[in-house]
Amino acid sequence: MQGKIGRAEFFSLALVLCLNSVVLLGAVEKTAGPLSWLVLVAALPAGLLCWLLFYFWLKLYAGQSFGSSLEYAFGRAAGRMVLFAYALFWLFLTELFGGCVAVFWSSLGANNLPLWFYTVLFLLVVACFAATGGTALARVALLVVVPALLLTLVNLWLTVWNADFGNLLPLQPWRTTESPAAIWQGWYYGLLVFGGFSALLPIFQHTREVKQRLGTLGVALVIAFLLWLVLAMGSQVVLGASLPLYEFPILQVFRLAEFGHWFSRFEVIGAVLLVMLALLRAAALFGAAVSSLLELWEIKSQQRGRIWLVSLGCWLLLLILYWANRFYTLPGELLLTICVWLMGIFALLLPALAVLFGALKFKKEHRNIVVKHEQY
Repeated sequence: MQGKIGRAEFFSLALVLCLNSVVLLGAVEKTAGPLSWLVLVAALPAGLLCWLLFYFWLKLYAGQSFGSSLEYAFGRAAGRMVLFAYALFWLFLTELFGGCVAVFWSSLGANNLPLWFYTVLFLLVVACFAATGGTALARVALLVVVPALLLTLVNLWLTVWNADFGNLLPLQPWRTTESPAAIWQGWYYGLLVFGGFSALLPIFQHTREVKQRLGTLGVALVIAFLLWLVLAMGSQVVLGASLPLYEFPILQVFRLAEFGHWFSRFEVIGAVLLVMLALLRAAALFGAAVSSLLELWEIKSQQRGRIWLVSLGCWLLLLILYWANRFYTLPGELLLTICVWLMGIFALLLPALAVLFGALKFKKEHRNIVVKHEQY
């Protein structure tokens, strides 16, 4: 991902990485029920931890590329290996999320064509975004996030009049049998959602106004959390005890929203926006992987033909993995555990080690400079 990205575009891209996730698609509402709001609150510390890591990363590596930062922290050989591992990690997430988008789109009734056709089409769109660069992706994210937020506010206004707020009571947040499980589940979902922030690391080398970008990232985090909370509690007060019956509760809430008798198909607009947000999230991950491979193979941004070749090569690789059907045959709980561990390693552990080793190396180099200066 290369190019200068403004504050609004960066905010939209960060919000896309936060919003479109298993949380928004109803997994929390279906599994946690009345305690879904507690799960979301428990997910917030994971986001704050990711923000702190980005804060220290920017303070140490602002102005450097992602690959050069890893090489500075781990050494040239180890840094290049870690960079390649990041590319594989982002490609794995792209494969997983791309397949999930195709399944979601097919489950909405778009089953007149085979599932593999939608997967090929969605992954091709993602590859084109990665080849054109992060600036184009961020601008499209800005165009999608604004109507998504407006639709959410309109839907909330239209459904709140018929909602039964008694469905939220009694809250009983600290029941000894269910609350610890909800808090642990919230940490899981927090890693799955905010782990996508790692895809923003290749963008930071083009960020001059570091403090503004950190503030923008923090605002995106807070707004995403508030939207999760509104959507989860809105689904609860509208659907009540029937909430677990629906595969995607948020779409059912959209379906119940009406404005007179002339506009009552909010779920169509909501479904399309959800698919677009999911594609943008997958495109951000795919673009981060392509950017890492370009830096690993020392391909510059001016060589557009080679960038397209790398993007299409990664696209073919993802199609081969999809037809091999290895990941989708795994049990859901095992796949979730694998994703959480990978997010913990690549979104928390490795950035923390890079910041720690880089800070120690920087301190050692400057201490040697002071010692040599005092000898003279």
